[in-house]
Amino acid sequence: MTLVDKSYASYPMSGMYWIYVIESLVPRYAKNGRRLRGFFYVGMTTDPNRRLRQHNGEIKGGGRYTSKYRPWVLRIVYGHYDCRSDALKAEYALKHNKRGEARLSWTPKDSPWCRTAYQIAEREGFEPSVSY
Repeated sequence: MTLVDKSYASYPMSGMYWIYVIESLVPRYAKNGRRLRGFFYVGMTTDPNRRLRQHNGEIKGGGRYTSKYRPWVLRIVYGHYDCRSDALKAEYALKHNKRGEARLSWTPKDSPWCRTAYQIAEREGFEPSVSY
């Protein structure tokens, strides 16, 4: 296993689709008072940076669900997908097969729809995702 060090930003954005996982920075706590990671949200877009700005309310077009848990941080991007149909199938597969933090470690072993993972950011004290 190696850490992902590639940048999805080096790919031309037009005509390509990406699956992204964002994490809320709003504090969450377990019943015993232990701090938990924030909520995770999975989506599909042609421009992950623009979409993150929308989720954070910086530009128009964010979702209703994500507005309650702002701010969000882009954690990982899977892709690229050449057509919207394939990207939607991959998004569905990720949403229905992985929950929470496990969405950061999606691999081709989990689904044939998984593509290369591009690590974006990590919060202090958590293990970085890996790509197989």
